[in-house]
Amino acid sequence: MRITHSSLIFTVPIDYATTSYFGYGLPVMLLSVLGADTMWPSLTLFTSETLPLSDQALGGALMNLISQVGCSLSLAIAAAV
Repeated sequence: MRITHSSLIFTVPIDYATTSYFGYGLPVMLLSVLGADTMWPSLTLFTSETLPLSDQALGGALMNLISQVGCSLSLAIAAAV
């Protein structure tokens, strides 16, 4: 299972008689943080290695733009909900 899909474990039915919430919840929260923390540096390194030297600044700027727009849109949607 990929780390980025770790939140799907929350959909597994939990038998509350034999386990606690943290038996499933804590590992999922830890895996989702690890997935986010490893995805961004990996994507940054991939972008800087695949682009020519003259376009690396543009690639970094586009990654930052996508990140900022994504964060602002998700925050706006979460606030509206």
